[in-house]
Amino acid sequence: MTTPNQPKELPPPEATAKLQAEGDLPVLPLQFIPITEYTTFRAELAIADGDLIFHFYVTAEVNVRQAPTPLKYWMELFPAVLESMAKTYFNADFPRLKAAYTEEHASWWFRAFGFGHVLDPHKFAYDFLEKLDAALDEAISKTT
Repeated sequence: MTTPNQPKELPPPEATAKLQAEGDLPVLPLQFIPITEYTTFRAELAIADGDLIFHFYVTAEVNVRQAPTPLKYWMELFPAVLESMAKTYFNADFPRLKAAYTEEHASWWFRAFGFGHVLDPHKFAYDFLEKLDAALDEAISKTT
């Protein structure tokens, strides 16, 4: 029994044809929040599909502090500290935590799967960034 407001079911071939006629649905870009208050990195944060997503960028201050080898900081020290801090903070590992270097933006991408569902995901993410910055500061101090 159908009610007057219930949509009519289409047979699969008609449903497929109708969907194809609609064309592609637009994919909206993630809305990242810029985070610039840390000295060891600049970041962007987004929450999507229940996940925390970060982009990390090197800062001019780090480039000066790490001269003449800022590349070593960005390609070796930063990912090592990020991995260690993330595992400790999130109490998780791969596959819930994934990171990758994106050469086209000279940035690190990090995704914490499922952690956007915590009670206050923004506070949770900012606390992680605070701890990451402190750990990086300490690591930099040991190398200089």
